[in-house]
Amino acid sequence: MIPPEGYATAKSLAAGLGLENDKRILLGFSGGPDSSALLALLADEGYDVIPVHINHMIRGEEAERDELFCRETVKKYGFDGVFVRRDVPNEAKAAGEGIEAAARRARYEVFSSVMREKDVRLLATAHNARDNLETLILNIIRGSGPKGACGIPQTRTCPPGFVLRPLLRVERDDILAFCREQGIEYVTDSSNFDDRYSRNRVRLKVLPELYSLNPGAAGAAARFCEAISRDAELLDAIAEKELNARRTGGGEIDLSGLEKPIAARIISAAAREAGANPEFSHIDRLAEAAATGEKADATLPGGIIASMRKSRLSLRRDTREKKKRQNGPEPEKEEENV
Repeated sequence: MIPPEGYATAKSLAAGLGLENDKRILLGFSGGPDSSALLALLADEGYDVIPVHINHMIRGEEAERDELFCRETVKKYGFDGVFVRRDVPNEAKAAGEGIEAAARRARYEVFSSVMREKDVRLLATAHNARDNLETLILNIIRGSGPKGACGIPQTRTCPPGFVLRPLLRVERDDILAFCREQGIEYVTDSSNFDDRYSRNRVRLKVLPELYSLNPGAAGAAARFCEAISRDAELLDAIAEKELNARRTGGGEIDLSGLEKPIAARIISAAAREAGANPEFSHIDRLAEAAATGEKADATLPGGIIASMRKSRLSLRRDTREKKKRQNGPEPEKEEENV
């Protein structure tokens, strides 16, 4: 089997993580062309694949059709699949999330759970070059920082193991051509054409214009993300070293004398370590205060208050958040969240 151009074998990606001897791998299997192609490629590499299909209970009968297709496909390959149902619409409503965010969270919760249950350290997902371009555009228009400019990583942690994305540098058209050439059947998700979802609006309205300007836009975006990622890895390594060296006995982090890009990365790492999920605007304001010696405070998503005093960062739990969780939300906050 000749893989499509740009395919990075799962074995080569696993080798970069020191897991080249692992023979078992989970696959996020929707039944669409990308995951169906990846199932065939992983099987051809000799992996014992555990396809995991999640019915998000969003598309009614169509979702039932997809689950049935996936069950039959897995049976044809002779693999043992895992089939899970998650009521994403109700989960999204309960958590105050959008459908897209809730579905993604549910998927990775299931993946991590199955990895632990099956004692598997590798998970493959079928993200491709077009997905990466869409993600890059969404990150930019949402005001993401340098991390967002890196796009989708080809490998990353996913406790208790790692995610591999062998198709990340493969164009979508090449995946479809591969399926035709190999006689690989797949299903089509009609929600991909629903422009109520932000990613679909980018896919259906923005990408055609970009491709008209440059038919190789996805490949160009991949090269851009790789260049940014290399720089980011270097700066992150420097920041990690500085973070460990600059912790004070009082629990603060001394950021005096640091260049702003390094200070920003230290602030971000420290905030995430404390359980926060900082936004670029928070990090930028705190890093600017570290450089000037001015005061700054920011309440970070995750219930953490970050304070900068004389270029020293301190992080503490927001007791107001704790009180809110105990007593319930204040009425005006409840209205704002509707």
